[in-house]
Amino acid sequence: MTTYILTGLWRHFTNPHIVCQNMFLCSKEYVKRDLDTDINNMIKDKPNKTWEKPTGRKTLKIVHISDLHPDLFYDVGAPADCTEPVCCRNNVSAKGNSTKKAGYWGSLAKCDLPMQTFDLFLQDIKKLNPDAIIWTGDNTAHDIWQQTQSYNINFTVILS
Repeated sequence: MTTYILTGLWRHFTNPHIVCQNMFLCSKEYVKRDLDTDINNMIKDKPNKTWEKPTGRKTLKIVHISDLHPDLFYDVGAPADCTEPVCCRNNVSAKGNSTKKAGYWGSLAKCDLPMQTFDLFLQDIKKLNPDAIIWTGDNTAHDIWQQTQSYNINFTVILS
């Protein structure tokens, strides 16, 4: 481990850009930049924006929902690393020697969303008390080989 740390430090502090800056020997292209100064220089000739006065109208609280992909067949404990296009189902086989399993709330794998996570999501939205909800779809799981028109309609009915 020490070798890696020392190698990293050596590469950093012997980097020509670092040495040049620290010894004040650089040409202009290697001068350290100050972000505040750069921003002020960029906007110095811009006209001042006069903002409209608030109208006093109520601000709307809107929730946009899209691409959740809940999985009706998600199975906690099923293989999360599998040989199929969608994992975390009881009808899939683990890939190689993988022991990664589907978690209760979901998995960072080729898995769609468990229904309990979707339900909790909806409960949290209800707590927000939004004025409007815009749901733009793409609801179904990624099991496209199983999908038919009636499957997708029934799935959307279940979700709504």
